[in-house]
Amino acid sequence: MSRPDILLNPYQGNVLIDHLPPIASRAQVLKSLLRLPAFPANIADVPIHVRMHYLMMLRELHVPSLEEGKLADTVDILLRSGLHSRDPRNSRTWALICNGQSGSVPKASTPAALVAGFSGTGKTAAIENVLCRYPQTLTHKDFPMSSKPLKQVVWLSVEVPASGRSGDLAAGLMQQWDFVTQDNRFDSTLKRTRRNGSAMLDEWRQVASSQFLGLLHLDEIQNLFKSPTLARRRSNANSNKKLELSLVEDACLKLFLNLNNTSQFPVLFSGTPDGVSALTKRLATTQRITTGGYHHFPHFSDASDAFFEKTFFPVLMQYQYVAKPLKMSRELAELIVELSGGILRVIIALWVAAHRVAFERGTDDLQLNDFKYASETFLAPLKPALTALRSRDPKLVADFEDMVQQDEHFWASFWSP
Repeated sequence: MSRPDILLNPYQGNVLIDHLPPIASRAQVLKSLLRLPAFPANIADVPIHVRMHYLMMLRELHVPSLEEGKLADTVDILLRSGLHSRDPRNSRTWALICNGQSGSVPKASTPAALVAGFSGTGKTAAIENVLCRYPQTLTHKDFPMSSKPLKQVVWLSVEVPASGRSGDLAAGLMQQWDFVTQDNRFDSTLKRTRRNGSAMLDEWRQVASSQFLGLLHLDEIQNLFKSPTLARRRSNANSNKKLELSLVEDACLKLFLNLNNTSQFPVLFSGTPDGVSALTKRLATTQRITTGGYHHFPHFSDASDAFFEKTFFPVLMQYQYVAKPLKMSRELAELIVELSGGILRVIIALWVAAHRVAFERGTDDLQLNDFKYASETFLAPLKPALTALRSRDPKLVADFEDMVQQDEHFWASFWSP
């Protein structure tokens, strides 16, 4: 007869996993990811100067999409399966940690996953929200085959530095590790005036492996590459030839591949379309970094987008900080998508700015023209990029390096239902 604890937890008995939250359903995950800021019961009685503070809390609003739910599934599978393959009760795990060898029994390479989307579409916020469902560290007073307590790092999130250089990436990994663990493990290395990026990356990898890192998230992967100049992008806008981004330093890419092959902990990559395209231009690399999943966070192309129309927009409409709110309408929905380019972060900025315009008018209502005026004033610096995005004109898009897309359709369709 099957034991119910085994049915609900296939990883039962692995100390690395036992203290993680229970495996949750998609509905449970989406509910846990929802963030609704506080809203006054009777807004008409709240002074304008106080409403401003409630208004700014709108930046905390988070309505998870179905894609975010799928991402949560991916992260949970990567995290638990990666720790399962490194069960500390297994002597082979310690052989791997001590000398980088997995023993006589061959092991499958650890899967990785990839998240792509324009800046502001919510991919990084989604990843952060998903990761925060888990404790970042766990302290084990009794640990298999160890006479000392062990602090396990469940997950670590680091941005690839703007320089794209291995020494700076290694320093970022070490600094974040010391901050999370409240330790000074890498203090002496970070104080060195001359840094060997490859050696530092290897030192960090060894420590991360010995403390059973569950999952590494590397954000802004486009920083690994040098973008073609603006002149080259413009001249190539109408060409069928794709411009290649050049790798700043190959030590970083080698680290990512080694993490899969030797350290056995999964990696979640995220970045803008240009960086994702560059990273996946070789099949061997693409296979390694998408075996665990591919998630694309798009902007809203129009107001009929299912998530925008049925979920996000109705929730947003509840956050009107005026005595006479606007009624939900197709006209308003289309205007918001048009003025924001359908980018989630810009939609929130536009909503806040429109309210500030309305507050200045003093009639305590919200009007369509408030959104238009806010777009022309508060959001004016964004207009060229948003115009290019809406136009889908290669010449206009080429002016903005992080909006240049290449062919991702294969991997998008591969992971679609």
